[in-house]
Amino acid sequence: MLRDDDVRDKKLTSYNEGMGNSYSTEYRFYDNRAGRWLSLDPLASKFPWSSPYVAMGNNPVIFTDVRGDSAFVFDNDLKYVNSIDNGKDNWEINVLHKNGNSTSTQVFNLNDPINDSERMKTLIEVYEGKNKQFLFYKSERDEVNYMRGSGLQEPLSKTSSIEGYLVQSFISSLFLANNSHWDGKSGVLDFWGKDLIVELVNKGLNPLSEKNNKGLLIGFFITGTKAYNDMDYGNRLWGKAAGYLRLPLWFVKFGANQDNKNHHNGENDDPADQRAIEDGWNSVK
Repeated sequence: MLRDDDVRDKKLTSYNEGMGNSYSTEYRFYDNRAGRWLSLDPLASKFPWSSPYVAMGNNPVIFTDVRGDSAFVFDNDLKYVNSIDNGKDNWEINVLHKNGNSTSTQVFNLNDPINDSERMKTLIEVYEGKNKQFLFYKSERDEVNYMRGSGLQEPLSKTSSIEGYLVQSFISSLFLANNSHWDGKSGVLDFWGKDLIVELVNKGLNPLSEKNNKGLLIGFFITGTKAYNDMDYGNRLWGKAAGYLRLPLWFVKFGANQDNKNHHNGENDDPADQRAIEDGWNSVK
C-alpha cells in the first residue's frame, strides 16, 4: 500500500492530496483520515451480503489481506476455521495466532497453488464436522529425524578433488536410485510411502475416502514459509536426502523427471514436484 504524498506549491489542491492523506493499493483507494475505502471492492459481486466498500470482511484484526489472495484460515492449533474466496486462483494458508486480545496472521504459500487449493477444498469437504486436523507443522529437527531414520546421519562431507567427487556421486546416485520406491521392505528414501502416510493414518485420516482425490492425498505439511500436500512433502524430503548425499541439483531433478517418465507413460515430472525437490535440496547446508 503506497502513501500518496502529493503536495503542490505547499497548498493542497484537492481533498485527498497532501502528506499521508490517502493510500493507494493496486485495486482500491483508502482515506486513512476518515477510515474508509473510497472505491468499490472489484470483487464485490462475490459477496452480495456485504457492503462493496468493506475490506477484509470488516475485521482487519482477524482477517488480514496481505496480498489480496484467497485464503484458507486455520487457528493456532492448525484446525480449519473458514475460507476467504477473493476470486483469485492463487490461494494461500493463513494461520491465526491469538495472544490475549491481539491476533496476528502468519501466511504460508501453497507449493502448488492451483491444484493444492482444490485438494484443500476436498479435504475440508471430507473432514467437515469431524474435528479432524489435516494440516501439520514440520520443523528442521523433524526433517533431520527423517534423514536419520533412513540411514543418513549427517550430510556427506564436501570433497575438493574431482576424483573424490565423481566416486562420491556415483555411490550416492546408486544409493538414491535403489532406495527411492518403498515396497514394504526396502526403499528407505521413499518418505511418502514409508513415513508420511503411516503418520497421517495414525492420526485418524483416511486415505481411502471416496471423495478424497483418488484415495491418495490426505494431509498437508507446513515448513518454512510453504505448505505442501503430503506427496509433495515426500518429494521435499527426497530432495533433502539427495542434498545429504551431495548430488548436484540438476542431476537430482533430471533423475526425478526420468523416473516419472518411466512410471507414468512418458510424462514429465510435475513442476510442483520439481519445486518441492529443489526446496528440500536447498535446505541442506
